Amino acid sequence: MTILSIVIPAYNEEDGITEIATRVLAVTPDLKKAGVDEMELLVVDDGSRDKTAEVASKINGVTLVRHPKNKG
Repeated sequence: MTILSIVIPAYNEEDGITEIATRVLAVTPDLKKAGVDEMELLVVDDGSRDKTAEVASKINGVTLVRHPKNKG
């Protein structure tokens, strides 16, 4: 089984995280044609002060990882 992990670092990206996650998730059918059985999309919220984590947690297909404070 071939799994592709994609990591998106995010810091104060509440306005753009949905768009980029949706664009990444949209290629899933093409990845299957290329022999990738599964894709996991991880959004790493690096201590955002806005609603990035809240927005990302509502996107179907995204696994959210949160840092309590910005690590740079």
